Amino acid sequence: MASDPGTNRRITRLENDTESIYELLTAIGTTQHDHTRRLEEVGSRLDGLEAGLTAVASTQADHGRRLDGVEAHLTGLDTRLDGVEAHLTGLDTRLDGVEAHLTGLGTTLDDHTHRFEAMEGTLAEIIRRLPEPS
Repeated sequence: MASDPGTNRRITRLENDTESIYELLTAIGTTQHDHTRRLEEVGSRLDGLEAGLTAVASTQADHGRRLDGVEAHLTGLDTRLDGVEAHLTGLDTRLDGVEAHLTGLGTTLDDHTHRFEAMEGTLAEIIRRLPEPS
């Protein structure tokens, strides 16, 4: 069989093209494998991040519940302090009344002191007028 040099060249070129295509397909396969492995790594990291975020969300929910409890406790304390304040206001009013009463007693005591001083003066005069014992 006689072969034409142009045909041989075309066949050689087709064989070279085929081999180049297989080399490119191998390189593409390797790249796809690398990308798949890297995507799996990224997926694993995202799964880890998702688990971490779930834990953070759970912790935040726990903190929210605890803060609600603290708020309720503080509201109770606020109510109790309002009661204490009202009681102290009542005591303050009562002490004002006691102070006014004591001021009145001080005035009465001053009046009695003046009366006793006057009575002492009178007694001193009576004693002065009594005859001397013989």
